[in-house]
Amino acid sequence: MPCDHSISVEDTHEGTVVCTLCCRVLDQLYTYDSHSLTPFPESDIPTTGNAIRDICANFNIPNAIEQRCLEIYTEIAPSKIKRFPRNVLVAFSVYQGLMDHDVARSPQEILCMTGVELSRIFEVEKLLTNTSISAHPTSATYVERFGQQCGLSFPEIQHVMKFCEVADNICENYAPQTIAASLISCYCKLFKKCVSIQMISKICLVSSSSIYRITRLLTKQMIFTKINS
Repeated sequence: MPCDHSISVEDTHEGTVVCTLCCRVLDQLYTYDSHSLTPFPESDIPTTGNAIRDICANFNIPNAIEQRCLEIYTEIAPSKIKRFPRNVLVAFSVYQGLMDHDVARSPQEILCMTGVELSRIFEVEKLLTNTSISAHPTSATYVERFGQQCGLSFPEIQHVMKFCEVADNICENYAPQTIAASLISCYCKLFKKCVSIQMISKICLVSSSSIYRITRLLTKQMIFTKINS
């Protein structure tokens, strides 16, 4: 019988989440990129504009969204975001421009478009928390972002989002992205939708063990019963 990875431990020395039952590495706590400390020279801004235009042209992104992507990059490039390499800032600008126009793209599509993992883009988003460019993300942000990719219809996404604030308060020490994945998983289980925790984990970029952990916490508060009502 395959292991469900229901019990895990965080190894802060190795920077991993490990299943205590089968010893499999389930998730990375953090990553190190040798290029992430490379400053971004001001002289590269025109080249960056071309890179964004090329991405938009290659993936049929409308001019209005392209312009928004360029605006976002102009706002963040000269600031403290110099700690990130140019390609990550370009990827974030494209991603955020699409989100601003309610155009959802999967992690695989973002990687294909920009060559940058969505997890790196979220690092930029986290750094920009509480700024004019990127508001502080909540679990509702991620339910709306990933719900459709997890097989939920628009009304179903709206239904799950009603319980995000309660879940955020209960799980205040957990990342909103993980809370969202857990709520989506719960909804799919309650309404017998054929979406596995492993699939949700992959789409939302969180570990299966984290989803199990938060699911247990929310179950104690009977929030799942409320979602079913």
